[in-house]
Amino acid sequence: MNKFLKLTVVFLAFVAFTTQVVSIYLSNTMYLASFEATKLRAQADELSETNMRLQSELLALSSYNAISSRAGELGYKKTPEFISLYDPIEVARTR
Repeated sequence: MNKFLKLTVVFLAFVAFTTQVVSIYLSNTMYLASFEATKLRAQADELSETNMRLQSELLALSSYNAISSRAGELGYKKTPEFISLYDPIEVARTR
């Protein structure tokens, strides 16, 4: 074999080896990125479910019925249908 052919074979072997090493490195990097992305998606889904549950609890607690019953428990009374600025002001909470 002549020198040029030997040099070409060594160069091609080096390129093939380097390509394999780079391929393995990139596949490991992509796997780790994919693994982290999967963990982040799972956390986002969990937070989304928690957010929906908390929103429903907030809606239940802020409904007029819930507020009215809680105000009744605290001793607040209903206001009359007609309120006049000329009438004496009553205390909102009964003791």
